[in-house]
Amino acid sequence: MNHEWDSFFTRTLVYASHIDQGDFFPLWSSADNGGFGSAQPALYHKLFYMVSGNAYALIGSMKAAILLTVWGWLVIGAYGTYRLCREIGCGHGLAVCGGVMLLFANYTNTNYLVRGAMAEFAAAMLAPWCLAFFLQSIRNNLVSAGFSVSLALIFLAHSTLAYFMGIITVLTGLCLIFTKHLPLKIMRITSIGRALIIFGLLAGPYLFAMALLGQDYDMQRIIPLNFLPENQIKALGLYFWDSQWQWGRTWQSYTVQLDFPLTVLMLSSGAVAVWFHIRSIRMGSQKPLATPFLRHAPSSQTIAMMLVGGMAMFMQTRSAIPIYRHVPGAAFLQFPWRLLAIITPASIALALLSVQHIFTPGKAFKIGVAALLAMFFSCGNFAPLDYSLLPDKALNLDDVRFSAFGEYVPKHSGKLPILSAKALREQMEKEGCSYDEELSTPENLVRRFNILCRKELTVALPVFSSPAHLIVTPYDTGLCINRPDLPALCAVQLPIGESTVEVHLPAFGTIIRAMRLGH
Repeated sequence: MNHEWDSFFTRTLVYASHIDQGDFFPLWSSADNGGFGSAQPALYHKLFYMVSGNAYALIGSMKAAILLTVWGWLVIGAYGTYRLCREIGCGHGLAVCGGVMLLFANYTNTNYLVRGAMAEFAAAMLAPWCLAFFLQSIRNNLVSAGFSVSLALIFLAHSTLAYFMGIITVLTGLCLIFTKHLPLKIMRITSIGRALIIFGLLAGPYLFAMALLGQDYDMQRIIPLNFLPENQIKALGLYFWDSQWQWGRTWQSYTVQLDFPLTVLMLSSGAVAVWFHIRSIRMGSQKPLATPFLRHAPSSQTIAMMLVGGMAMFMQTRSAIPIYRHVPGAAFLQFPWRLLAIITPASIALALLSVQHIFTPGKAFKIGVAALLAMFFSCGNFAPLDYSLLPDKALNLDDVRFSAFGEYVPKHSGKLPILSAKALREQMEKEGCSYDEELSTPENLVRRFNILCRKELTVALPVFSSPAHLIVTPYDTGLCINRPDLPALCAVQLPIGESTVEVHLPAFGTIIRAMRLGH
């Protein structure tokens, strides 16, 4: 049992069905809203389901597909955290510890185990890669291609997290330039231009599809009053100690606590550094800064990671409310603690780096292993469950509704479909046309209707429309017609007699054809 119930199963079914039909980058779900359809695949987060959908299409077992996908993302996140630790300056052994730590981190397990938030989970596993390539960019004074690729992939995994990752890293870079820790030449047009081109090539097609299809929806619906960030801010102390949380006790709640071993490492390392400093001064040393950490100024990469983590932590406080209220798009974060996807790998890297700077390599590695073991044995994966498992039921796409707040129902239709398919058929029959739909796949790319009209009529079909729907009749190929009384539905003008109408639902190919027809 988890916050998302079985929605990640049904989304995987949608992607697998499209993949089976040769549509590898789905934009439209014909099953959503009880068969009226929606642009949910285009507007919602995608990358986890691209992987799980392919896995399910190949092996046919939902449990195996989800497990393999989760394991795959965990490996990606662990290796990314290893790369981040190496980039900030940790030795190989400590970096390996850091990579494995992410597997057992509180936020990692909260995402996929407690919340079932697979989109955020995939984005969180890509976050350390983005941070590692950001540090690489600082080291080379050139925006890394890897940074653009990883940020684009985070956008496909969870667009809001990518938004904040971009803002935080850009602000960090500007701070480093202003304080002379980073040369201004990193801002040269060739560096920035290449980064934007790479990001645009990967994310651009979906950005365009989202802008085109999203105009029919009101995405503000996903941030009702209680889901505004200002109403989801947690007490800062809960990020360091949450005495009310116990793994396995309940699935309705969650914890935002940072992993205790990491907190202890950072606090104890700081205390040891201060003790060495005071001891050296009392001994009258000419060089009172007695530890490597204190003898040498922090590197630009270390400062960058401290700024990234500090900004993300600042966004957890009530002082950040004006940002959520006034910066365009910031409120879509909903839950400030989503930035734990950034804070967690940053904390791992900084905690292990502080240990390495204070202790000898051998002792630092032992401390790293001890912290890793502490995280392993306290990991929520191994807690006994006090609640029941998700009820076993047949997985299908019957009567699917992906909206939590009506965000995938067209804004001209309220928050629920105007009519049921049966009621719409009855209305059309009273007006002079009767129709039936040929049997098709549960998540079909083309819907085909046989319609018999006793008079000329603009017939509304049980399909929510979009600018990318293509209507194919024996007489013409065109776009949906709007009926003022049913503005959200796809309608077609038909003559007297029998007609076969095909509705080609949005895909990247139909978008291009629809744009040509609509000029």
